[in-house]
Amino acid sequence: MAIGGVLGSSAIPVINAFLISNFSISLAWQFWFVALLLMMVFAYKFVIDQPSDINQHIEQENQSTLSLNHSIKYRDVTFTLKEAMKTTSFWLMLFTVMVPSMVNTKITFHMVSIIKEKTFNLGFAAFLLSITALVQFPMTFVAGFILD
Repeated sequence: MAIGGVLGSSAIPVINAFLISNFSISLAWQFWFVALLLMMVFAYKFVIDQPSDINQHIEQENQSTLSLNHSIKYRDVTFTLKEAMKTTSFWLMLFTVMVPSMVNTKITFHMVSIIKEKTFNLGFAAFLLSITALVQFPMTFVAGFILD
């Protein structure tokens, strides 16, 4: 998923800049509409949702494996939304998910206008967006390693 996100984030700005600069913004919108439609049709036809969709079934684990895998006991705690909103963990997790998303969205949405204000062209702004995505890719692995 991370690879697809990076590829999309690095390719889409460059393709957009090319389409807008060489054709029109209207054609760029039409191009992305058709591309999204094709991706949705592809996903609907070829993505497997359940193993049973292709006549595969999950085998039952034997008892010895089951006892080894479940040697650590976890508390199964469920909350309603109102109960969860009263916990510190909920707000800390919300904050850690929300802030990077807001910052990345702000940078992405305003990158072109910021770069143009500095008298660079649209292609350079698209290039910077692509570089940002390419830097995020290895950092995803670093973050995963640190979290593990």
